Amino acid sequence: PSGIFYHVDTVGTGTAINNLCSTLSLTYRGTYFGGTAAFDSTTGTSLATFQLGQVIVGLQDGLPFIKSGGQITIYIPPTLGYGATAVTNNSGAVVIPGNSDLIFTVRLYGVQ
Repeated sequence: PSGIFYHVDTVGTGTAINNLCSTLSLTYRGTYFGGTAAFDSTTGTSLATFQLGQVIVGLQDGLPFIKSGGQITIYIPPTLGYGATAVTNNSGAVVIPGNSDLIFTVRLYGVQ
């Protein structure tokens, strides 16, 4: 009902995500629909760590479907991503065009 589509690759057997204040450690790869090049991702074995409430709504809605040790692919429409506003880098170059449909593949390593 939220507007995302998702595929749980592995549910995981560890700690569940309880709320928007949960701190997550994970790896991810973000691409566009039909695209193979990533617009953002973690590198190698390095983990990203952040609170669930600090990410786009599409990830907030999708990540609680897995537990620590799980992996999910989430398909996010623009209304639950960055909307009509383009995302730019520090140089002002557009990294994510406005109204982009996004795909995130996420492996969750830890929940606090």
